[in-house]
Amino acid sequence: LLELLVVVLIIGILASVALPQYKRVVRKTRFVQGITAVKSIIDAQQIYLMNNGTVASNLSELDITLPAGALSYFKDIIMHIDGTIPPHIQMRYYENVDGKDIFLVAYFEGTARPNIVCALQAGTAANSPARKLCQDAMGTKESFLAESGWDGYALSY
Repeated sequence: LLELLVVVLIIGILASVALPQYKRVVRKTRFVQGITAVKSIIDAQQIYLMNNGTVASNLSELDITLPAGALSYFKDIIMHIDGTIPPHIQMRYYENVDGKDIFLVAYFEGTARPNIVCALQAGTAANSPARKLCQDAMGTKESFLAESGWDGYALSY
């Protein structure tokens, strides 16, 4: 009985160490799926821009077929094409990470390759899971002021 108790205790300790790492890897994988989809949207947007002289105002105007579930981990997908800010697509990650909203944003600036940014609320703790998700998914630890009140991590590729 004592040996069984020790085995259960060891399994519990291993699970408590492994579970947070597992969650971190799953979040990163889901976020990277969105980055891959955004790259395809950017390419389709650039083709649309070359053909029409302007960017598309919604995804249905683009000649693109995304794989099933490519954006299933994102919500509130909005194309901002209003002229007051650079044209971009903005998507909110489907879950709050550590109580914080995380956005994936891609700017369509002319025909140059646009910036792909992971944005989260400024003042988010340096060791928070939300900030670590942005750092891991974007491949950088260098943040910048994306907009007032928001920190951004640009995709390094």
